[in-house]
Amino acid sequence: MSDSLRFSIRLPAHPLSVGVARAVVRSLSRSLGSHNADSAELLLSELVTNSIRHGSRTPDDPVDVELVLQDRHLSGSVCDLGPLFDHPAERPLPGQVGGFGLHIAAELGDVTIQRTNRGNRVIFSLAPDL
Repeated sequence: MSDSLRFSIRLPAHPLSVGVARAVVRSLSRSLGSHNADSAELLLSELVTNSIRHGSRTPDDPVDVELVLQDRHLSGSVCDLGPLFDHPAERPLPGQVGGFGLHIAAELGDVTIQRTNRGNRVIFSLAPDL
């Protein structure tokens, strides 16, 4: 088992931050394998977008991203200052517009939502690409 690499990034709640988060995960792609690199990029993009759209009041509100890479396994969290939200209990309905972010993330990896004393923390994990 190798040492883990930890990355912490504080992003402003601005749409450009989604691209920054995707670029960070893309830079780890050699270590993740091709399938997981794409999945990780989409998963993190959806979680950061969700935090920006629903977990912030102003562009100055922080979105904190933590990534841990160990043995081709990526895990981490996305934290915001927003009101409590729950993991969607059901699949989005056909024809529904919006509301897919957490569902997409949960389809790509293990996702857990926690309420903190500051807001929400969405914890995620992707299994290694075999």
